[in-house]
Amino acid sequence: MDSVLSKKTMRLSIIFCCLLISFLGGCQSKQIRHLASDAALITPEQTTKGELISYLGQPDAHRKISDNIWEFIYFEDKRSLIDKTPFIGDLSSSDDYEMLRIIITNDKVTECEFSSFDKNDQKWADDFTWEDIK
Repeated sequence: MDSVLSKKTMRLSIIFCCLLISFLGGCQSKQIRHLASDAALITPEQTTKGELISYLGQPDAHRKISDNIWEFIYFEDKRSLIDKTPFIGDLSSSDDYEMLRIIITNDKVTECEFSSFDKNDQKWADDFTWEDIK
């Protein structure tokens, strides 16, 4: 009788742990952005600054180029499956990221440029033979 009861208790404990892990895996503390698809929402010469902010939120960085021209920058780390894993993901870091650069002129988007960067993009500099300019 005790072994049957302990097996049921063990099964319930395993099921509870699995449910708890599933629940914790679904917790997100940060808004998820997909900059490549977000860029498709922006139409230069048609999208207004207000529409841009309603689609993408406040930019991660911005600067005033002149009285009526602003540059907005949105960026997001590209995270692998391990990077997204609760607790374990905090121990690893991704060097890959995406960036969306938007120019706003007179409260209307005039340029929208999406870029994706990889940690290996600059590895060529390690193998390049640099020469001094005289």
